[in-house]
Amino acid sequence: MAKASESTSRPLATIPEDYGVPHSPDPNNNASPTDASPGGSHTPRRSSLFFQPGNGADDPPTQWYCSNYELTAYEKNAITKDNSHAELLTIITNSNEELQLSLDAFADNVASSFEPSQGDPMATAIDHKFEMIRYAAQKAVEAFDEQVAVLEAEKTHHDSVVESLQTQLSAAEKENASLLNSVKDLLAKVAELRAQTTTMAGSHPQAGTATTKRPFTSPPWDITTSPQIVDITVPKAYRMQVLAAPVTAFEGSTDVETMYTFLKGVDHHIRLIRTFNDTQ
Repeated sequence: MAKASESTSRPLATIPEDYGVPHSPDPNNNASPTDASPGGSHTPRRSSLFFQPGNGADDPPTQWYCSNYELTAYEKNAITKDNSHAELLTIITNSNEELQLSLDAFADNVASSFEPSQGDPMATAIDHKFEMIRYAAQKAVEAFDEQVAVLEAEKTHHDSVVESLQTQLSAAEKENASLLNSVKDLLAKVAELRAQTTTMAGSHPQAGTATTKRPFTSPPWDITTSPQIVDITVPKAYRMQVLAAPVTAFEGSTDVETMYTFLKGVDHHIRLIRTFNDTQ
């Protein structure tokens, strides 16, 4: 706190309060009138109003204003971004009474120090308190802005990851549907090939050939007509090529890769043995 005039400062005055007889406020200060008390006792209290004595009755009242106060490095280092909110609450205290006690303690420390005091000690205490509040508030704002920036960055990253996962999920669903359709088509082709395939060890019916059923009275070894056995012996010229790439027996698997490998091997053997007819 600094004053506008060059008058000499004096310590804060003690204002007596008469609880027995009410009185009007002193025209030289802003103290409130006191109420009557049955005991009629006087209770001293320290006023937080700052005023200077004038040179005469007609002098204008002295005006006070706040001035800058340079905080020490220790005071600044004690307030960080991590503890700025807690320190701010500590500086302003929990009530006005505690705030007054804090100001009184600082003012007494200033008054008893060896350094020359500039102006009223209480004014210096108020300037110091405002500087502490301002510095802690600035640190709190910086901490808040940093946290907001971190949260915004995390939200942006989260949105990007969610969008990427949704794109991958859509692509996977389309690929899954395509694979299911391919499996259905392959199963249909396998069923069709099974229906058209003749047993290699059995006989192939010839067109226009009539079969004669033996009567039940005939013995089982009485065979009038021998069945037409299809010879599937691989010629020597193609035997090595067929044995080089054998076809694994298909066991009815639903795996697409297994069916594809089996059909590809069968097709390869069909192309190798060109001398076989359709029956073979």
